[in-house]
Formats: sequence, structure tokens, C-alpha cells
Amino acid sequence: MRLFQTLFASARVHFVALLMAMAFTLSLTAQTGCLDEDGNFYEPYAVLVVSDDPCENFTCAQTALGFMWLLNEEYLDDCSGEDENDEEGEGGGEEE
Repeated sequence: MRLFQTLFASARVHFVALLMAMAFTLSLTAQTGCLDEDGNFYEPYAVLVVSDDPCENFTCAQTALGFMWLLNEEYLDDCSGEDENDEEGEGGGEEE
């Protein structure tokens, strides 16, 4: 009888651990988007408009830490401003 109780208790612990692991996994997969300050859900790659300037808005993007808001100025190539000289035909390099 004691063996049965030990096995049953062990099975219960494993079952609870399995349920917790499944709940954690489901919570990670459920986070497939971003929330704004008001709790509104945005799908991946949706834009949160906070300004008339598109580079000052935010995009819901997936990162190594999950989905989060990224400033378009850092996220979009059009907003980098680094190739402005290249577009005008000026190499932008230093002269020797």
C-alpha cells in the first residue's frame, strides 16, 4: 500500500509539472502581438500611430524577447537617414 501511495504522489507531482509547463508554453504562444497603454491588442507588424511623422511611430515586431514595440526610426530602413548622401550621388566617404 505504501508503494502505491508513493507512486501516486510522484505521478501527481509529474502531472502538475506537466500542466505548468503546458500553461507556460501556451502563454508564450498566446503573446503573438503587442498591447498599447490602454490594453488594445495589435497583431504582429501593426503600426501604433503616435505622430504624423511615420518615423516617430512604433511597429509591433518580434524580437528574441517576444513581441514588443520598436520605434520606426530604429526599425525601418526608410527612417535611418544614413543613406541620404548616397541617394544624392555623394559617396559619403572621406576624401584622401
